[in-house]
Amino acid sequence: MGLSSLTVSNNRKHIVVVFISLVFILKISLISCANQESQIYTVHLGKRQHNDPKLVTDSHHDILGSLLGSKEASRESMIYSYRHGFSGFSAKLTSSQARELSENPHVVHLTRSKNMKLTTTRVSDYLGLTSTAPTGLVHDTDMGSDTIIGIVDSGIWPGSKSFNDNGLGPIPARWKGQCVSGEGFNASMCNRKVIGATYYAKGIARKYKGAFNAAERDEAMSPLDKIGHGTHCASTAAGSFVQNANFLGLGQGTARGSAPRARVAAYKVCWNNEECFTPDILKAMDHAMRDGVDVLSLSLGSEIPLDFEVDRSDFAIAAFHAVMKGITVVCAGGNDGPETQTISNVAPWIITVAATTMDREFFTPITLGNNVTVLGQEGLYIGEEVGFTDLIHFDDLTKADFEAGKANGKILFTFLTDRFTDQMAEFAKSKGVVGIIIATKPIDLIEPGTAGIASARVDYEIGMDILLYLQTTKFPKAKISPTKTFVGRPSATKVARFSSRGPNSISPAILKPDIAAPGVGILAAVPTGVGYEFMSGTSMATPVVTGIVALLKQKRPDWSPAAIRSALVTTAFQTDPSGEPIAAEGSPRKIADPFDYGGGLVNPGKVADPGLVYDMGHDEYVHYLCSAGYEDISISKLLGKVYTCPSPTPSMLDVNLPSITIPYLSQEITITRTVTNVGPVGSVYKAVIEPPLGINLQVSPKTLEFGPNTKKITFTVKVSTTHRPDIAAPGVGILAAVPTGVGYEFMSGTSMATPVVTGIVALLKQKRPDWSPAAIRSALVTTAFQTDPSGEPIAAEGSPRKIADPFDYGGGLVNPGKVADPGLVYDMGHDEYVHYLCSAGYEDISISKLLGKVYTCPSPTPSMLDVNLPSITIPYLSQEITITRTVTNVGPVGSVYKAVIEPPLGINLQVSPKTLEFGPNTKKITFTVKVSTTHRVNTDYHFGSLTWTDNGVHNVRIPLSVRTRVLNFKI
Repeated sequence: MGLSSLTVSNNRKHIVVVFISLVFILKISLISCANQESQIYTVHLGKRQHNDPKLVTDSHHDILGSLLGSKEASRESMIYSYRHGFSGFSAKLTSSQARELSENPHVVHLTRSKNMKLTTTRVSDYLGLTSTAPTGLVHDTDMGSDTIIGIVDSGIWPGSKSFNDNGLGPIPARWKGQCVSGEGFNASMCNRKVIGATYYAKGIARKYKGAFNAAERDEAMSPLDKIGHGTHCASTAAGSFVQNANFLGLGQGTARGSAPRARVAAYKVCWNNEECFTPDILKAMDHAMRDGVDVLSLSLGSEIPLDFEVDRSDFAIAAFHAVMKGITVVCAGGNDGPETQTISNVAPWIITVAATTMDREFFTPITLGNNVTVLGQEGLYIGEEVGFTDLIHFDDLTKADFEAGKANGKILFTFLTDRFTDQMAEFAKSKGVVGIIIATKPIDLIEPGTAGIASARVDYEIGMDILLYLQTTKFPKAKISPTKTFVGRPSATKVARFSSRGPNSISPAILKPDIAAPGVGILAAVPTGVGYEFMSGTSMATPVVTGIVALLKQKRPDWSPAAIRSALVTTAFQTDPSGEPIAAEGSPRKIADPFDYGGGLVNPGKVADPGLVYDMGHDEYVHYLCSAGYEDISISKLLGKVYTCPSPTPSMLDVNLPSITIPYLSQEITITRTVTNVGPVGSVYKAVIEPPLGINLQVSPKTLEFGPNTKKITFTVKVSTTHRPDIAAPGVGILAAVPTGVGYEFMSGTSMATPVVTGIVALLKQKRPDWSPAAIRSALVTTAFQTDPSGEPIAAEGSPRKIADPFDYGGGLVNPGKVADPGLVYDMGHDEYVHYLCSAGYEDISISKLLGKVYTCPSPTPSMLDVNLPSITIPYLSQEITITRTVTNVGPVGSVYKAVIEPPLGINLQVSPKTLEFGPNTKKITFTVKVSTTHRVNTDYHFGSLTWTDNGVHNVRIPLSVRTRVLNFKI
């Protein structure tokens, strides 16, 4: 095993499985009257006018001195001179002086400085796990002071401030563990916070036949953590309060764990540059059960193929025993996403955690020579700014060019389709490059570059903007600024690309993961000089949940591990805490579903009061083992007593999980669940059903009444399907002629799909010879199927899987039966294509060469959003915009069409006019679409459609794709 970091509702207040939470936020602003007392103002002067910082500062004193009467007064008033990235200063001024200075022609704008409260390292605040609230899980449990968390990992660094024991009472009397001395670690280093620290190396020593040399691997034969993973996880779960924690100035705030007063017992089983050896892991877990831990946290994972829980997985067996003793086991889901069926630690007695982002991001500004700034979206650069210098493209250089020093002192730009960004940066540094910009697919890692030069990563979209600048500028230049922290809601929460996904490859009927928590860019303690570093992985998400479980264990000590898991799952957020949809990063992107995040994003504000729980104990777990097909002898060995599975074998679908996953549904089935009331006596719950597409559900009984003598109620769910068999898509398994003896062969690819459309276009061209290529394209798009011809949904295969959207199939599946009679077309000719070229930023000279004549783009530049395509795609929506389209009637004269809108999620659309009337003299009509967003964060694309219909004779449908950008990555 290796480290897994890269790493039913009542009429009161409970809603189980599906819930709605309404939060009203009252903002009260206190405005003080202005007076003549001096206050601090910031004066923004825009771009620097001098390269010499001293000259910039001198210019600031000239401006301020002219206001105050002398340079001496200016020096006394000025606090900071901003002279590197931009020009400006802050100074103490009266309100009248500030007003006068704002009139200075050199001043861009002037703002009064404001007090800002210290922020946290973010995870706890993001989840609402607030220690200062007068009520809530943290307050009600004294921050977990009576719980003991066992961290099975790479050890611990006890000297970290995160493990101070200030204010902690005596060690819980039930604790039976110990601290063990060893190399670089004295048992006296333990305290009332770190109450246990042991290490396990006999297994790995035996693996190396006694020749395991810890020193050669920069390790210590002791509980001391030399790699930082265990320390990071322990402080994330239970770290004490540490003010001003940061990583070289980034992410500054108060560090704390989910359960800041919980006790930590560290079990070292992982060693530098080595996998964590299973025998050592089991011994650690064995000791942890003895020692009296309440929760076990293991940020460890396995590779595909997974071991079966009973016959092969020692780890799952140990976890089973822990759970049977009432110890909740929380494990990382793994970092093999976004591919499906990669989730690990899938035993139903384990809580398996996925990783998400949160509302803190780190962006690296890249300023191009045309004063456009784009934001590097991954990686950290914490060095000095690299000022404007030549920008070169890797593909324009040969090996000889690099050897000749042509890249020396320049910024290198390149595209990479793999993850070898550090290797590319190392190569660039070796050739004298001072900075590198890499366009690559996002991997959701927040970590500094290792090459020692300025570096920034962008996605392919931003990369194409940079490439266009490079290819259309004679002397391209760029500068790279240090990474900046953005906190609040710049971007929507998403399941991290690396987070492993379901379905469960061992038992598909057992939903995994169970729950998700922030696991990207987590700042926590490490054994280095800086004290705190960012790490990413499901390893980092796991201790977030572990700490919450510890708090819950203290508040609800009689709850079983299964009840705790149920409470986590049924109360989870399906949106982020601000109400925005949670996306799942992958290829392709999509809205997250249970195979990405289980029940959803952990919600510590609700978890202690779920109303009902789906509980499990010994009998239910044995039910699972029998249904999974394990032999009686295997189960007997696990239980330590002879056991025979009942006949007939129970159904795995009836395992009492807080989820229902049916991998194979062909005919009606009935599933059973039992819920336990942990809320008020007399509670009444009613079933609210949101069925999957094409699935019928019937719940019986529909109402659950928990009287004084009723603690548990069993209900059934009848499930049936309306789906019919699938069909093959044109382009996969196409049988056609080949120059071989057999004459015909199967081939697959877009190469095979293209001639299918080509032939349809040929038929259409003969039937409609006067139609332009654009009109033909429009007819193909607006008449396409969005289901297959039999009416079944079209899926998009990928990692993860999803229902197809316009980025998968454009308008949809080609429909030759409708294409010759679309009713309306979105036509384009010469002028519209030139409109596109101008809007794309191509220079006049390039367009002139293409056209074969001199051409000058109009001013202002036309908007690309108004190119007359049979689709509307808006990549950057921050405020209301108006888009124009023109349709041409190719149907009967006198046709009347009405607009039917299916808006993308969170997007408002207004079409004007709403009715199009094509009289004898009206061939073309132009309409507008006003588009605005209700989202308050950056989102991924959401999809909808606009259809013009003449009572269903023609349905002229175009796809809508809109992405909100509150914070634009291109400034």
